[in-house]
Amino acid sequence: MTTATRTGLQEFGKERLKHWNVPGMAVGILHGGERHVQAYGMANLQTQTPVQEDTLFQYGSISKIVTATAIMQLADAWRIDLDRPVKHYLPGFALLDREATETVTPRHLLTHMGGFWGDDFADYGPGHDALTKAVEA
Repeated sequence: MTTATRTGLQEFGKERLKHWNVPGMAVGILHGGERHVQAYGMANLQTQTPVQEDTLFQYGSISKIVTATAIMQLADAWRIDLDRPVKHYLPGFALLDREATETVTPRHLLTHMGGFWGDDFADYGPGHDALTKAVEA
């Protein structure tokens, strides 16, 4: 990454903090096999802890966008069939509803038509084990 690009990224981040009125964020770019991360602002305003490259954020619903994009890229490359059961691709996939486990497809999941409840807004706390806690709950 050139110095001009790095400077531009730094300015972009500062502008986004103001535009979105958020205390901190991190931006990551993978280009030409090189990883570039830039941290901006504060992770905690009370303690004045700055955002670091490895700061963990509560990312909300952004994972849906990333997952849907990845699934559609796989479908576009004919690597998965949106109408084939998820269980075909993920043998360990399981829902409380055994029939749904066998029949739900990526298309069902992408269009919120899986036929099961899925809202879990519990806070499993900070740390790298938060996802594990959520899955085990």
